[in-house]
Amino acid sequence: MDKISTISTIWATTLGVPSVGPDDNFFALGGDSLMVTIMAFQVEQALDVIVNADLVFDHPTLATFSKALLA
Repeated sequence: MDKISTISTIWATTLGVPSVGPDDNFFALGGDSLMVTIMAFQVEQALDVIVNADLVFDHPTLATFSKALLA
């Protein structure tokens, strides 16, 4: 599984939705600040990266979040 697919799966699991597409917005799918913390921790564990929780507030779609995180 590539990194973006991993992030997508983590978002979907955290948000309790079947899937997340590139243009889906974390907050429009029901995300809140607690879910951001949970998602950030899971992404850190899965990808061995540091995730600043503010990143999703600045880049709320899967595509923009993934691009900023993996840049």
